[in-house]
Amino acid sequence: MDQSEHEQLLDVIIIGAGWSGLLACKYCLAEGLKTLALEGRDSLGGVWSFTEDRSCPGVMTTTETTSSRCITEISDFPMPVTYPDFPSHHDIIAYLKAYCARFDLERHIRLGQQVSSVQKIDGAWCVMLADGFRYNARNIVVCSGVHQHPNTVSDDAKFNRFAGEILHSSEVKAIPPDYAGKTFVVWGGGESASDVTLELSKVADRVYWCIPNGQWFVPKVVPNWPPFPSPLRKVVDHTSACAAPVVTHSWLLAFHQPVSAVDVRVQRPRSGGMANGRAVQPFFLQQEFRGACGCQKRRGDCQA
Repeated sequence: MDQSEHEQLLDVIIIGAGWSGLLACKYCLAEGLKTLALEGRDSLGGVWSFTEDRSCPGVMTTTETTSSRCITEISDFPMPVTYPDFPSHHDIIAYLKAYCARFDLERHIRLGQQVSSVQKIDGAWCVMLADGFRYNARNIVVCSGVHQHPNTVSDDAKFNRFAGEILHSSEVKAIPPDYAGKTFVVWGGGESASDVTLELSKVADRVYWCIPNGQWFVPKVVPNWPPFPSPLRKVVDHTSACAAPVVTHSWLLAFHQPVSAVDVRVQRPRSGGMANGRAVQPFFLQQEFRGACGCQKRRGDCQA
């Protein structure tokens, strides 16, 4: 590392070289600003950079994008047409590296630079690193993401009587074979919960997906999407990004109120059946709505 970097006053220091950090770096450089991006890990890409380290949040081995290729790509750097409709995390990392090469960002990025503190001294920002070095800059752009620290529920009162193992989704890098035939509860309705639920549904005997705040599920791909029906498959967000289509009940499953538990059972798809928004095809998710107390009554009939 060039010692002079630590001595000069930079225009901008960007903390993090994930998706947002790379875009910030590109646009700062385009404005002629002396810019440096500091990334704590040994690779760029943020949560899209896979690691076996269970203490480091990130993608699973099977993770793919929720949004389609044409919605996910950067406006001035299209994704390759050879990419699938929903790129894998391998595709995303390759794409981000190609983005860096296209806009000559690599020489402005420092990997393995863990930031320990940031403070303003005499009108300039002092960025201290874990190794004792420091940088100084007039401006700071924080792109460290929102998924660095797991929001653990192990101390939550509702789980006090649970004797089994509790894992945060960030610790689940792949579904091991010994999960086969077991019963699992997935708490939460975000993308990580969706990814884990999908993978568990392939091997587990039963998965209870508990969504405390309600959720909407829309298929990634549908046939006969208006306003121009055709027998060809259509990626939903391609159409919805261009117009506001009429969504009929047969295509949309709405949880209008919080759901205590969703019993996910693996079955072959039925005619007209709808998989969840994470493209569970060729599996179909059969939901059993249970009362808040866990009884077999429908939620509206439960008095708990």
